[in-house]
Amino acid sequence: MKTQMISKTRGYRKVGIPLFILLFGFSFFISPYLALFRFKMALDNSDHVTLNSMIAFSSLRTSLKKQIKAPLARKFKQRIGSNLFSDLGILMAEPIVNSIVDSTTTPRGIKLLLNNGILSNSNTSNNHIKPNISKLDDFDKDKEQENKISLFYTNLNRFVLSSDTNNTNQPVKAYWQRSNLFDWKLISVEIPVEILDQY
Repeated sequence: MKTQMISKTRGYRKVGIPLFILLFGFSFFISPYLALFRFKMALDNSDHVTLNSMIAFSSLRTSLKKQIKAPLARKFKQRIGSNLFSDLGILMAEPIVNSIVDSTTTPRGIKLLLNNGILSNSNTSNNHIKPNISKLDDFDKDKEQENKISLFYTNLNRFVLSSDTNNTNQPVKAYWQRSNLFDWKLISVEIPVEILDQY
């Protein structure tokens, strides 16, 4: 009897261990898709608690600021037209950059960028540099555009969500970093140059 129990236990192990490994590997592989589903639900419901756990805000803000600051500062320098005051152009661009980053790192701003390829800048009062308002109006009327989404790993601990929108020729790319075995954080977004040129 004891021998039969030992034999059954060994049999369970032979089946159980490979099954566990299979389920673990499957869960590990599809974890980005599950994370994106949670992320989309959190964006749709403005669930700040979930979003705070899924976004590395410091890293995301840094990535956005670097991309937005350079073209804005360049435009200001061109308007000033003097190398002597080139630093002034950078200083003038700084509050506008911060405004764009603040607006973009809200649930609505992130959704607007990933779904429609538009940077949100609702707080900016500058009359010379502002986004395409007609596109923002379209979004506010819930005319969300169909876009092509693709997902791919760059390595075992990082994947990219690529979103092709109707407003850009190049995709908006969101970079995600694994925070543990099954959870992910949004760490940066790569903005197409043509979006930045609207400012």
